[in-house]
Amino acid sequence: MTADPRTRPAGATSPTAVAATARRTPQRAQHTRSAPAHRRSGERPAAERRSHEHTPPNPGRHHLRPGGAPGGLSRLGVRGNRCLRRRGRRHRRLAPRRDRRSAAVRRGLRPGRAQHQRKLRDPDRRDRPAPDVVPHPRPRGRDVVGAGARRDRPPGHPGLHRPRVGGPRADPRVQRPGGVLAGRLPRPPAPRPGPPGQSHGRRPRHGSPRVNRSAPTRRPRRIVAAAVAVLVVGLGAYWWSSRLPATYSMMDMGHLDTGGGAGSAAAMGHAGHGGGSASGIDIATLVPDPARVADVHYDLVARAARVQLPGVPPFDGFTLNGSTPGPTLTAAAGDLVEVRVTNADIAEGMTLHWHGVDVPNAMDGVAGVTQDAVAPGESFTYRFVVQVGTYWYHSHQVAHPQVSGGLFGALVVAPAGAGADPGVLDAVALMHTYAGVRTIDGLPGTAVRGGAPGTTVRVRVINTDPNPAPVWVAGAPFRVVAVDGRDVHEPGEVAGRSVVVTAGGRADLEMVIPKAGVRVQVAGAALGFGPGGGTEAPAPRAGLDLLHYGTPTALPFDPASAVRTFEYRIGRRYGLLDGRLGAWWTINGGIFPDVPVYLVRAGEIVTFRITNDSGEVHPMHLHGHHMLVLSRDGEPATGSPWWVDSLNVEHGVTFEVALVAGNPGVWMDHCHNLPHAAQGLMTHLMYEGYTTHFVIGGPHANHPE
Repeated sequence: MTADPRTRPAGATSPTAVAATARRTPQRAQHTRSAPAHRRSGERPAAERRSHEHTPPNPGRHHLRPGGAPGGLSRLGVRGNRCLRRRGRRHRRLAPRRDRRSAAVRRGLRPGRAQHQRKLRDPDRRDRPAPDVVPHPRPRGRDVVGAGARRDRPPGHPGLHRPRVGGPRADPRVQRPGGVLAGRLPRPPAPRPGPPGQSHGRRPRHGSPRVNRSAPTRRPRRIVAAAVAVLVVGLGAYWWSSRLPATYSMMDMGHLDTGGGAGSAAAMGHAGHGGGSASGIDIATLVPDPARVADVHYDLVARAARVQLPGVPPFDGFTLNGSTPGPTLTAAAGDLVEVRVTNADIAEGMTLHWHGVDVPNAMDGVAGVTQDAVAPGESFTYRFVVQVGTYWYHSHQVAHPQVSGGLFGALVVAPAGAGADPGVLDAVALMHTYAGVRTIDGLPGTAVRGGAPGTTVRVRVINTDPNPAPVWVAGAPFRVVAVDGRDVHEPGEVAGRSVVVTAGGRADLEMVIPKAGVRVQVAGAALGFGPGGGTEAPAPRAGLDLLHYGTPTALPFDPASAVRTFEYRIGRRYGLLDGRLGAWWTINGGIFPDVPVYLVRAGEIVTFRITNDSGEVHPMHLHGHHMLVLSRDGEPATGSPWWVDSLNVEHGVTFEVALVAGNPGVWMDHCHNLPHAAQGLMTHLMYEGYTTHFVIGGPHANHPE
């Protein structure tokens, strides 16, 4: 009985296969790439003319595959000479391209049809595979589709492999892997140009030459590692250089800007800006005559408290003498005012800065620059001579939390020798936002002060909030009689317009109470006078331009004789401030402390060109001085001399201002939107030959912003 060739042992070789080997061996030379003579001659060999004749493979040229037998086809079941080596070796195609249609196709049977006929002949095998049919995963790469191939199989469909057994003809029932019976297999992609072993980032297809990815060239890795190391070191150095020391002097910050005038760090006499050992006049000695007796004396006690105001949610804040706002201090021009302040329990310490008053530098009240913060249980006495005008005072230690929490009050200075005028009603309107509620003098809504019709009212508007605020009058025309404590020359009547009072700024408005009353309004609050306190009106669209308001008058100095011109360009960029990454405010392109320090000499006339390209408005405040506005965006001032200590600089606007350096010391120059100052928008104006021994940080934990 003849044995079933499908059940032949794995080590057996059929006689038919041996005979096929003998017949096939002479033809192998015609299919190798080393003998292309018939290709060059253009004559087609007889073996190729027999397009439908099948030449059996050489069993000795194929390797064993799972499920195969000696002399059988490879795992792919591909006819022709092809050598597949094991992992790590290159695959080469030894046979030229030719029509490799399978025997099943030549006999007109598709794979599915052959499988179906096999099941019909043997019903018991319908639900079980052939004994030696082994499933294999579909090879990677595109499907090879030829005549008779199944086109409806999805990618990744597992094929079946059945080794060929005996005879030159293939069993028509053999199922090739992936359902491929005819057509040409994909040729392996040609290797890309490059050094041997270099990885090109692409996984080779099945049967393509393997690429050694385990040993890439070392030079690119070294270059990348060196670049990363340089980058890390550079970023680390940049981060370290941005860190502020725990204790430092404002004299050591920034770089000197002389504005084109004379002066040097050596002449200033301090080490921070290259002047050698610290020397010069200590600003702590810049005080009024100690022997002079004070004309006005006040005692203030600062406390941290739970604040409750009418119409305002309770909040944790600060009080002066038990209230917020603190007491309104009054004096006459030329008086020596003495204020003794005691810190009852404010843990961070506190100070009082006299906003807008040209005080001696030692009395300016800036922690770490002109004094140490007043610790809990300690006191400090301020002594200074006042000028006529409307001012206010506030803490300049941890300024933003303490000012927003209520540590401030008003200071009103009347003309010297002038008593109270019974025909003029004087009122202070302190604007402040507590816990999100806008108030005037600590009262939300409309506060009515009375006043008979026909009475002249002077309302001293003080903006203690960090943003500019428009103010308008409903029910009567008004005049702006003073700005930042300086009188306006010949102010005209204004109606249907608002006045912008910047953060820290002041504006004195004067009006006559009509029979129906009058109301001074800001967004969210108002101050009413007369019967019923007047009526509410919406904010006017137009604003008053102080650049052309009033009439000109003689100036105390000639701005054209300025000996120094400074650039103060406000911007914003990403960078590091004290080791923190963010979008920080800049002065002349530098993030604090890399900002200019403006150097002047006593008695000089200097000009500043202030430009804002930061995208937001900034109320710029210079301590100890008043500036004269010369122009805005090149348009000269034509009205009354416009004196300011707090200038509202909107985005895209350039101001030119001038001042006389007549108050020696070291003066803060910063944005009075106090969070902006804490974010680096501050510097100082420094007089040559003056120094300070106070430091930021230190044992008193001085932090002015």
